[in-house]
Amino acid sequence: LQACPERASGSDAMVKGLCLHALSREEQAAAVLGEAGGGQAARYFRAVALMESGKPSEAADILAELLDKEPAGEHLAACLEALLRAGRAEEAEKLLPKAKDGGALGADARAHYLRGFCADLLGNRAEALELYGKALALDPDHGPANFRMGAVADLAGDEEAALEHYRRAAALRPPSLNALLNLGILHEDRGEFSRAAECYRRVIEAEPANARALMFLKDAEASLHMFYDEDVERKDDRRAAVMRTPITDFELSVRSRNCLAKMGVQSLGDLVRFTEQELLSHKNFGETSLQEIKDILAQKALRLGMGRENEDAATRAFMGIEKPQDDREAMLKRPISELELSVRSRNCMATLGVQTIGDLVLHSENDLMGCKNFGQTSMNEIRQKLAEFGLMLRTEEI
Repeated sequence: LQACPERASGSDAMVKGLCLHALSREEQAAAVLGEAGGGQAARYFRAVALMESGKPSEAADILAELLDKEPAGEHLAACLEALLRAGRAEEAEKLLPKAKDGGALGADARAHYLRGFCADLLGNRAEALELYGKALALDPDHGPANFRMGAVADLAGDEEAALEHYRRAAALRPPSLNALLNLGILHEDRGEFSRAAECYRRVIEAEPANARALMFLKDAEASLHMFYDEDVERKDDRRAAVMRTPITDFELSVRSRNCLAKMGVQSLGDLVRFTEQELLSHKNFGETSLQEIKDILAQKALRLGMGRENEDAATRAFMGIEKPQDDREAMLKRPISELELSVRSRNCMATLGVQTIGDLVLHSENDLMGCKNFGQTSMNEIRQKLAEFGLMLRTEEI
């Protein structure tokens, strides 16, 4: 690598790119191999580097083009893996028969893993676990299979199994960086901040600019010396609990209950986002119903509209008001998977029923912190991911 010119092209770029790839410096490898020309080998290894650097969809598109010239073999297997990593399971499912018939997938550990990964993404969890198990029976140290088994166990709440599989994937050379990140998050959840910090340092050692690892390491190190204010924590917990109180806990008239149901109001937190004028504008909702609502809110030291104060400014901040309306709406409709969240955060999104970025920004920090195993590290990850899109979580003024 030291013998390669700083600005390489052609064959020099090919050699330099392969060296960087061998050192697991995938982002640099992908960039350098992009200057190696349009040959099949250069494009194939660039796609592999892109896939390993977290850009599987781009890698899949390159590999799909290569399949036109070589419809079987390693290109097909690599394309299948890239599609799966990108979450494009339906496209991958269509390739599976072709891969099997063409010999790109046999009965080795990788073949079982890819079939299991496809089944996993399509929701066939039992089949996926069986195929991951076959892969690990053939190769107990198969990194991707261990990572996926760890992820499945993590989502199921089986921390011990998740730790075992993540550790196996992280022990490889080079290690699975995603496994190290998830392993660190698990250690943090267990209060093992020193072990968590060590996981993040190993990621940074391999990828010095890894934003998630840098952020997580800072939080883990801060947690080692964090002052915990129990009074503030209890106050925040009480406030969040009050806002989650179901409307059904209160004795309201049939008219009021029906009106609130039609407006989608299920909790006190939902209710205080409305103003008096908005409630009165609803059909069949009059002054008597309004006073009834104000009385039950007063019992909890709440009032109508308090959840909407400063909402206009918050909306402009998280929706990017300077952007065209069509672009803004398109951004909010994008699937939550595009944020590439950690397993812990994805589990919270599933619990809350969050499917798009727009769904997420309608939730507050208190909503997220109410999820099991969702801590400050996960919250910081959500904030940073949304900030990259110029967005933020809904604010609450209590």
